[in-house]
Amino acid sequence: MLKNRENQRNGVSIICEIASAHGGNVDILKKLLVAADNANSDWVKIQIFQFDSLIADENDQFSALKQIELSSSEWMDVMYFSREIKPKLIVEVFDFPSLQLVKDESIVKAFKIPTADLSDRAFVDAVCRIGKPVFIGVGGATINEIDDIFEQASAYDVTITLLHGIQNFPTLLEDSLLEKIQLLRQRYKCDVGFADHVDAEDIEMARTLPAMAVASGASVIEKHITIDRSAKGFDYYSSLNPDEFKEFVRHMRHISMAIGSINLDILTNAEKNYRNKMKKFAVLVNDVEKGTMVKDVVVQYRRTSSPGITRKEFEEFNNKIFRSNLAKGIIVNEQHFR
Repeated sequence: MLKNRENQRNGVSIICEIASAHGGNVDILKKLLVAADNANSDWVKIQIFQFDSLIADENDQFSALKQIELSSSEWMDVMYFSREIKPKLIVEVFDFPSLQLVKDESIVKAFKIPTADLSDRAFVDAVCRIGKPVFIGVGGATINEIDDIFEQASAYDVTITLLHGIQNFPTLLEDSLLEKIQLLRQRYKCDVGFADHVDAEDIEMARTLPAMAVASGASVIEKHITIDRSAKGFDYYSSLNPDEFKEFVRHMRHISMAIGSINLDILTNAEKNYRNKMKKFAVLVNDVEKGTMVKDVVVQYRRTSSPGITRKEFEEFNNKIFRSNLAKGIIVNEQHFR
């Protein structure tokens, strides 16, 4: 049974996406984990795959991916090291052997299913059966494919977050399609995030586009990190350097604060204060004697230093009478009637 179907927004979570930025070097991977921690990211995500299970030798990424593959013992070292940082660990798994390697690791707090595996029902079942939160990449997926996996995952007692966004090294603004975020929220009644892959060299847009995504309804932002973008390593196109990522997180916290958590039935203290300062209340134009009918009294509606009775409320009290003498200029309130 799916959790969180009410789809309440309680701030924005930031996923620091390491992906392949480690380049097959465990020491660099650990530095990136620390950078995610220093940036105060909510989550940090790694991608685990076994090369022989992932890619065919005629694929043009064959050589590149072979060089960044880590061994099982190296991944276990990373699992152990991850216990020293605060961000919660998400593992994006690309094959059954990788899932088997980490499925029982307590440090793993969530899993991500990549778009490429949406139609692999056995794999989706295996991930969801673990019972941890599941992020589902839906960038480039058809609505029928999303319907199918959402129905399948909903059969399990897991929290589901859909992640919209594609990686085009870098992704053009016009391919971001932020309106899909709200459409997905409305259709599936669950949290929807945005996996941002805009050109990181355009720092202003690298901060603005995720902010726009949050304004469009995204509750999660996934952003790539790298040790040094100028080195042009894996995924560098859309990756921020550690200092940039830290500033990005700070910026997104401000965006989240500005958007707030909306409840139309409840006013915030700031709204109440503004309301009391700006609303107009009934003020007596003349002295009033005890026993005078409300409908016979002349008032003006002015901004006052303390709340009183609005025009609508005053008219509802037309048949009441004043219980005591009142001087001109008094702010009228309910205690004046009987």
